[in-house]
Amino acid sequence: MESIPEFLKSNDHHLKFCILYEVAQKKPIFDSYRTFCDTVGPDAMEYPDFEFWYHRFSLGELDFDYDRSMDPVPKTLMDMPVNLVVKIAGNLTSSERQDKNFTIIVSNCFQKFPSIHEPRHQRTHKGVT
Repeated sequence: MESIPEFLKSNDHHLKFCILYEVAQKKPIFDSYRTFCDTVGPDAMEYPDFEFWYHRFSLGELDFDYDRSMDPVPKTLMDMPVNLVVKIAGNLTSSERQDKNFTIIVSNCFQKFPSIHEPRHQRTHKGVT
């Protein structure tokens, strides 16, 4: 007999019903994605796709057969200018860079950048370390 997560993954509509349920619970999107992954499996859907459907359903747009092929290609973190990404990465603590949940969202992008700044906790702010 097929497991429930495998059954849900076998059909896009099943996955979208799971997302719709999360929207109905009025939970924050990241908490919803975490619950979704814990329930169905982290391989069921990438975060950007989950986010797309979550926001559509939040707006009351419930067409499960919406064709995304004509939509513009969404921008990713790697589309940002390198200097901006480096600036953002420089403001992350080492634990933030290694946080498992954070890496789900950004697909390990920040971890690929070398530590070019001293750690946040060692920086001097107005003469205080």
